[in-house]
Amino acid sequence: MRLATFNVENMFERPKAMNLESWEDGRGALEDCHRLNQLIARASYSENDKSEMLEIMGRNRGLTANGVSRFIRLRDIRGKFLKKPRNGHPEIAANGRADWIGWFELEKEDIEETATEVFEGEMEV
Repeated sequence: MRLATFNVENMFERPKAMNLESWEDGRGALEDCHRLNQLIARASYSENDKSEMLEIMGRNRGLTANGVSRFIRLRDIRGKFLKKPRNGHPEIAANGRADWIGWFELEKEDIEETATEVFEGEMEV
């Protein structure tokens, strides 16, 4: 019996954090992105929530400065999530989910051709 399933979306691009040598290498970025999305889903953001968001964003260099790090991107569509004063530290401008529209997502990259090769062989199901 030949069996094949395809997720075409994953045939050409993959999150950078999932395209590393080992699962452990990208685990921190995956956990950070997940936690940021958990925090921003809250109806209102406490000072502790905002501090945790900034701490996580700070761990992912570039995220507070320009909204993109090696592994995570901030999609800020409407409203203002992050405030970056010229002479100061970044601040979370939104006080809750209703104040802005956006999310954090994993940065993607093209995958190597060998990762898309089809396995042909016998399988027992």
